[in-house]
Amino acid sequence: GIDIAGIAPVYNVNAPAIACEAQVNIPLLAVLGCAGGVTIINNSPYANSNGADASGIYPVGATLFMFTVTNNCGGMSTVQVTVNVFDVTPPVFNCPDTEPLLCTEDVTLYVSTLTINATDACGISSSQAIIFSPDYDCGNGMLPINFIVTDINGNTGTCQVILEFLPNLIEESDINWPADFFLSCNQTTNPVTTGLVLFEPNCSKIGTTRLDGPITLDPFGCPVFTRFWTVTDTCQVMPGVPGSGIFT
Repeated sequence: GIDIAGIAPVYNVNAPAIACEAQVNIPLLAVLGCAGGVTIINNSPYANSNGADASGIYPVGATLFMFTVTNNCGGMSTVQVTVNVFDVTPPVFNCPDTEPLLCTEDVTLYVSTLTINATDACGISSSQAIIFSPDYDCGNGMLPINFIVTDINGNTGTCQVILEFLPNLIEESDINWPADFFLSCNQTTNPVTTGLVLFEPNCSKIGTTRLDGPITLDPFGCPVFTRFWTVTDTCQVMPGVPGSGIFT
C-alpha cells in the first residue's frame, strides 16, 4: 500500500444562513514513500477537481467519497472521507398581522386565514399555529397565539402574536323571549316544555330567573298563569344605576 497523510476521515461544516450548501476546504492529500508516477483521484461529485484537492461547495447533508492513490511502485491505497454540512439556521418569517376579533367569533377559523410568509434557504416543511385558551372577561381580553415554522432539516422558528378580543354583550334585540304557550290540562309547566329564554351568541355573564303569577282557571277548568322572565347580565350591571344590565 501507499502511505497517505493530511486527510481526516470526517469534515463538519455549518452552512451559512443564506445558503443550503457550504464551501468545504479539504487539505491536499499527501503521499509518503515512493513518489514516482503517483496518481491521485477523488470521486466526489462536488470537488473542484478530481485530483488531490477535494475542496468544493457541498450541499447540506452527508457526502461520502473516496480518494484512490496509485504509483509506479505498484502500490495502491484508498481512503474514505465524509463531509457533513449542517443546516443550523431556522426559517425566517414575520408574525402575521392580526386585527381585533369579536369574542364570539371562531378563533381557529380566523387564524387559518392568516398568511405566514416564511423563507428558508433549504425549504419550508410545515407551519402551524398553537392557540392557547382565551383569557377574557365580559368579552374583553387577549389571546396569545404561537406560530411555528419548521424547515426540511428540522430547524424551527417561532413568534407570538396577541389577539385582542372585542366585547359582544347582549342587547334587547339579542334576546328571544318565549312565546305564549297553550298547554293541555295534563302537560307540565316546566320551561323545557313551555319555552326557555334564548340568546344570540354573546360573551355576557347571563343569569335568568322566572316568576309565575297567580294561577286561575279558564272556562274549561285548566290552569292559566303569566310567567315573568328576567335576564341579568352582570357585565352590564353598574353599581348605583338601577336597572342596569337587567332585561325583562
